[in-house]
Amino acid sequence: QRVAIARALVKQPQILLFDEPLSNLDALLRIGVRTELKRLQKDLKITSVYVTHDQAEALAIADRIAVINNGKLIQVGTPEEIYYKPRHTFVAGFVGNPPANLLNVEFDGTKLTIQTKTFQAPVELLQKISGRRRIVLGFRPEKGILLDRITENAVGIEVQIYEVESMGREQIVTVSIEQTMVKVLRPSEEKFQVGQRLFLCVDIKDLMLFDFDTNEALDVQ
Repeated sequence: QRVAIARALVKQPQILLFDEPLSNLDALLRIGVRTELKRLQKDLKITSVYVTHDQAEALAIADRIAVINNGKLIQVGTPEEIYYKPRHTFVAGFVGNPPANLLNVEFDGTKLTIQTKTFQAPVELLQKISGRRRIVLGFRPEKGILLDRITENAVGIEVQIYEVESMGREQIVTVSIEQTMVKVLRPSEEKFQVGQRLFLCVDIKDLMLFDFDTNEALDVQ
């Protein structure tokens, strides 16, 4: 595979088409070649179309990413736009490791309900979802905070620790809201116990809001 890439690059074509060129390399070698490939592309200034199912590879290499599902173009944007401002629940749930949490939420005008748990909607959120009865609420795992208690000005939902997976410097904490599982990425220094009850909080600015029926992002500022 590396020889094939070199043969293509040495010709210095106007356009290079890559179809999962690193798929059969071992993980460590793949990261090294990925770095060199990105540097070579910048130096040679060859427009490259790169197909991959590895989302980390796409985020690391691309200037722009096109997310395709079942032959349909879902979103085109920079890696930052794809990751932080997905235009569809498919993009939010596909990109990221772990992917974004997506929760079906009922709204009665003042309160939000996830499964059977109800909590007061903050004012900033009320303005964005006014007039809707159901939405899909999303957030990235690293944006979630787990607290023993919440202050007067904070809004949180009670959760129970389902499992804790150590990832070295980080840990994936899976919490349950009734039957719904949510993943939160926290520093390894924080200590959690299976069965522990805490409050899950997310900053308003870190929430993603999607239409319940179309799964498309709500056009809000």
